[in-house]
Amino acid sequence: MIKNQIDYRKYIGEYLAIDPETREIIAHGKDLVKVAEASKRKGVDHPIFSPVQEPGVHYVEVVR
Repeated sequence: MIKNQIDYRKYIGEYLAIDPETREIIAHGKDLVKVAEASKRKGVDHPIFSPVQEPGVHYVEVVR
């Protein structure tokens, strides 16, 4: 595996919170609100959120 390459297979069905500066996963889980709260507790107020789905599955989320 290439350095800093993430094995996404262990996160299928979850949301990832990624630190935009370090590109590291700082939190993950099935509940986006809880993932966001965990990110804030770790001091990252504006992480990049990414849902991880099975290969070939397309995902669209509408946030209002």
